[in-house]
Amino acid sequence: MLENTSPEPVTEKNELLERCVAFLHEIGIETEFSSLPGDSFLPGLSIEKGRIIIDREALAYPGDILHEAGHIAVVPAADRALLDAASIACREQREAEEMMAIAWSFAACVHLDLDPISYSTTTVIGAEEAILPIISAKNVISAYRCCNGSAWRRMKRMPGS
Repeated sequence: MLENTSPEPVTEKNELLERCVAFLHEIGIETEFSSLPGDSFLPGLSIEKGRIIIDREALAYPGDILHEAGHIAVVPAADRALLDAASIACREQREAEEMMAIAWSFAACVHLDLDPISYSTTTVIGAEEAILPIISAKNVISAYRCCNGSAWRRMKRMPGS
């Protein structure tokens, strides 16, 4: 269990948040805690200049941090520092990158020994019909093929790849 270095009380949500953030720092994805306006795509989260901004008060599901990190992880290293919500929506390969981010966040959950279904709002944003049956059946080969495997390969070689 990670030491809670924040003034927040120790809860399951905060422990999960600390685990996710520690993992992201280990692989070179920056995070920052700050208040966010209420119009972020996922409650309490945003991507700005390739960093994940986390609003502790508004964050609904700490596992969503892993999905947002997936967006950063699956793009070429040269593009990461430019990422924000608007640029992700305009990327030429946005649909493929979305599937890759879902698969990357699934792999991150497996790595952290978390249940991917329980710790994310993926079902809320419509992926349940296409991706979640693959994940819940633990059909790793199909999930891997879904994104050509590149997100999973990048997970281990994030910094500067």
